[in-house]
Amino acid sequence: MEQRQAQSHADARPYSIVREYRLFAGERAEQPESVVVAQVQFVPPDANSYSIVNTSGSSRGVGIVKRVLDDESQIKKEPNSYGINSENYRFTYKGEQQQIDGHRCYVLGLAAKRKDHRLLDGRVWVDAETYQVRLVQGEPARSPSWWLKKVDVTMHYGDIGGVWAPLSTQAVADVRWFGKRLFTSRELAGSVGSTVAEVQPPAPVRRPAYSTVPTVVGATIPHR
Repeated sequence: MEQRQAQSHADARPYSIVREYRLFAGERAEQPESVVVAQVQFVPPDANSYSIVNTSGSSRGVGIVKRVLDDESQIKKEPNSYGINSENYRFTYKGEQQQIDGHRCYVLGLAAKRKDHRLLDGRVWVDAETYQVRLVQGEPARSPSWWLKKVDVTMHYGDIGGVWAPLSTQAVADVRWFGKRLFTSRELAGSVGSTVAEVQPPAPVRRPAYSTVPTVVGATIPHR
């Protein structure tokens, strides 16, 4: 897995991705209170930039998206410091699972070696054939803010025009005094060099059952 990540970083090409973010207020909210569309551009080895393309609803979503994208830029600048590798995590083998987007995966437990909100304590699903990371679920090793009592994060990875990147993200936050909030993102389109890849929109976001680790894209956690 580490070798695969290192190879992907070495083979990285410039890309541009259009991403949509949605913020839902309240545990039972069916409609987002804020929608933000951003364009993210990356030029190897570490130049990452973004621009806000469109917004609607509450301005609160824009502030959250900017903080998320600022963190993403920092991770791009220091991939070894935040990658899923033995420098940052202790791993435990949890078993195998057959159906993550139709692929058999190894399931590994993640324990962050330092308290950093860009690292997670949780699990990672690794493709048994390609060793690409397909799914990550967990909680930040340190809370990003005093306002957040608990945050559960799910990141679903896949191919966008030859670039292996997050296809969608879901974060369920327990905000002090305000209760649950749901924050999601999905890739709408991407261009890599001269190749443009349209990403099929996923099914409408469903209000999740708020458990310790949310389960999405058909993933169930093995108990071995």
